Amino acid sequence: MKLETCNLKHFFRKYSKFLVLSFMIYVSCFMFHVSFIHAQEINLSVAPPLIKTIIKPGKTILIGYKLQNLGDPVIVTTRVAGLIPIGNNGGLRIENGPTDPILFNLDNAELKLNQPFLMKSAQQQQLLVRIKVPDQTPEGDYYYTLLNETKPSQSDSELSTSTKATIGSNILLTVTKSGKTDINGKIAFFDVVPRFKLPFFGNVFDSSDKIPVRLFIVNVGHNVITPEGTINLIGNFGEKATFNIIPKNILINSQRIMEASTSGQMTDQADSSLLLSGFFLGHYKLATTINFGPGTQTLFGQASFIAFPIKLVIVLTFVLFIVFILLKQYKKQTLP
Repeated sequence: MKLETCNLKHFFRKYSKFLVLSFMIYVSCFMFHVSFIHAQEINLSVAPPLIKTIIKPGKTILIGYKLQNLGDPVIVTTRVAGLIPIGNNGGLRIENGPTDPILFNLDNAELKLNQPFLMKSAQQQQLLVRIKVPDQTPEGDYYYTLLNETKPSQSDSELSTSTKATIGSNILLTVTKSGKTDINGKIAFFDVVPRFKLPFFGNVFDSSDKIPVRLFIVNVGHNVITPEGTINLIGNFGEKATFNIIPKNILINSQRIMEASTSGQMTDQADSSLLLSGFFLGHYKLATTINFGPGTQTLFGQASFIAFPIKLVIVLTFVLFIVFILLKQYKKQTLP
């Protein structure tokens, strides 16, 4: 055993310099040959985010956009695609292909649609989009989006990882010869979403429940509509509350759930127009009034619900039952 230990010590003393040198060479080779990887930061903004305009056949308009790069240098391609409404929450599907009959071009001398260009960090680029409506264009609505798509940028010395990013600005065009539009909508649904629905009582909630209200507006006209109005809550004790409907565009052949709030600002509600909270007791009425701008039709809708302290009654009943049992047992034990 001592002989083996001595041999090992002698081996390490003899070849220690060689082993250290080999390790240093290995580390150096690894450091100089590995590629540095970093994630590319993509942060584009475009303004304005929405264009909504009325135009006559044979006319041309020029729209100025400001595209800004707040991230790393990127390759950007600008193009125009069609839009089709989907779902009840204002979803849109992009339709790639020709934009007929509407014609789009960039008036920038150095830029063209569908051709990539470099945007450096903190660079701002003005995009001058010319929209031409040919003389024989049929009257109606045409929906498009101006897309700015990024492409990952790589250098020879570094490997850059990034995902493709797209930012768009929607364009809602109404083509009309006379300047008149067909604005027509109706209330497709206005009611609460009840926890219980009982005969002779209708929509029933517990007094502490949050009460979801849904309002769907459907576009039955030939042009885009933008509903506005209020939802009013009236209680049986004289309490009142008014909620302003947040204006949103509803494209033709589609419907949309409208949101409402006391401030008229956007909310995070995805599947309801309004979420009432508080302690409710008795019978309540909901009324909505909708219009689509000056000189347009006015729509009315009504709903109602009843609220009772159901949970409180159940708890009290259970407590009283326990007290009754305990008293009964106590009397049995105290009676001779």
